[in-house]
Amino acid sequence: MTVENLAYIAEIVSGIVVAATLLILVFQVRQSARRQQVEAISVGVNDFVRAVVSITGTRERAENFLAGAHGLESLSSVDQARFHSSMLDLVAGFDQIFNQHQSKLLDEDHFLAAQRTFISILKIPGAQQWWDSFKHNPPRILVEHIDSVASDPEMEIRGAHEVIPWLASR
Repeated sequence: MTVENLAYIAEIVSGIVVAATLLILVFQVRQSARRQQVEAISVGVNDFVRAVVSITGTRERAENFLAGAHGLESLSSVDQARFHSSMLDLVAGFDQIFNQHQSKLLDEDHFLAAQRTFISILKIPGAQQWWDSFKHNPPRILVEHIDSVASDPEMEIRGAHEVIPWLASR
């Protein structure tokens, strides 16, 4: 075997090594991108769940939300601001979920579950009253989506106050 033949073999081997290295690198990049995607979804879903749970996180917040659920006029201006804060958290959390779904990062089942929760809360009289006064602020695509789902009789999403007994009572 000549030196020239050895050089050809070395070129072939080095080409195979480079190709294998590139394949490993592509696999690692894909794995890293998928991990980042899963983490982003987890953060979005957790933020939304935290916003839902925070409504009743303390006795004061729960009492404020329950009073506001029946109509904002029954709340003092300070309590209206607290109710507004709770609702802002919900809208911001759902906006994250909505954007992840629009970007094809969140599957349909998880999106629909979050959407049902959000719309059922929004159908509470005080929350609906708040939404009607606030909906000029969020992105138009989000508002149009929320309004179309909330008004679609085929969606069959009932207000949370209709299905959760303690929410209906005062």
